[in-house]
Amino acid sequence: MTARPLPLVDAGGGCACCGPTPSTAEAAADAFEQHNPPAQIAVFEVEGMTCEHCVGRVTDAVKAVESVREVQVQLVPAGLSMVTVATDRLLLPATVRAAIEEAGYSVSGS
Repeated sequence: MTARPLPLVDAGGGCACCGPTPSTAEAAADAFEQHNPPAQIAVFEVEGMTCEHCVGRVTDAVKAVESVREVQVQLVPAGLSMVTVATDRLLLPATVRAAIEEAGYSVSGS
C-alpha cells in the first residue's frame, strides 16, 4: 500500500474557526441593525403578483417611499403574496398601500 497526498479542498463552512468570515460590509450592516432596529415592521397581503418581475415592481415601488429601510417579498403566485416592510420611522400603512397599488397590485383588506 502506497501513501499518497490528498489535495486540499475548501469545505466552505463548518465551525467558526475554519468557516468563512463575514466581509467588512456585512459586519457593518449587522452592527447597524443591532444598534438601529427598525421603528416599524408591517406586513401586507398583496394580490396579483405572479413572478419575479412582479416582486421587483413592488419592491422598487415600496423602497421609493421615504423612510423605508427594507422590503422582503414572499411570492405566492396563485394566492396572497406577503410583503414585509421595515421603516426607520413610523409610517402610515396607507402610504405603503398606495405605493403597491400604484405599481398595479391590490392589497388585501384595503
